[in-house]
Amino acid sequence: MNRPLPLTTLFAFSVCLLASTPHNLSAQAGPPPQQPCVILKRMGPADEVTSHLYSFGIRGKQFQYQDGQLPKGIKFHGRLTDKDVRTIQDAGGRVEFIDVHFTDQELEHARTSCGISTPNTSAPPPVLTYVMVKSTPDGADITIDGKYVGSTPSKLKLEPGSHTILIEQAGYAPWQRTVTVTSGEDISVNTTLEKKPPANPQ
Repeated sequence: MNRPLPLTTLFAFSVCLLASTPHNLSAQAGPPPQQPCVILKRMGPADEVTSHLYSFGIRGKQFQYQDGQLPKGIKFHGRLTDKDVRTIQDAGGRVEFIDVHFTDQELEHARTSCGISTPNTSAPPPVLTYVMVKSTPDGADITIDGKYVGSTPSKLKLEPGSHTILIEQAGYAPWQRTVTVTSGEDISVNTTLEKKPPANPQ
């Protein structure tokens, strides 16, 4: 006849099992991935009515993308609102804000806070050129060399050489030009977008 094990024996067996089980699984999994961080440029405060509309998802020009990485699954668009900021944060992203008339030091501080660093190289970095991109109307999306970089008006830094600038806004014909940037010589790109003709009725 099998007798039940004494309680002291069962307790000792349980302690042995706990001692042999790894407790800190997260330490074995390696360091956590870096949190995505995005830098947004403030386009001015919103009034009470506009903020209320933002809470329902109605878009308005309150923030513009400046630099950084959005969380996985979050898509770019040129005009960001309070609701978009909450969406970025809910997806695990972090947001750094800069004023519309930011200085180089303020942008570098935001990049440092976001963990955006410039790779160190033995060769001296090229002298970047400021390019001021404007459009009429404001708020058009800017794409340079196939990469979305923000909305008009924006003050951008480009390396010397040829760059293709594409300016797009809903309801207007896209505007595209290739500009040659010379080291240290600031330039301005200012265009008036043409409205698309109305579609022919069927």
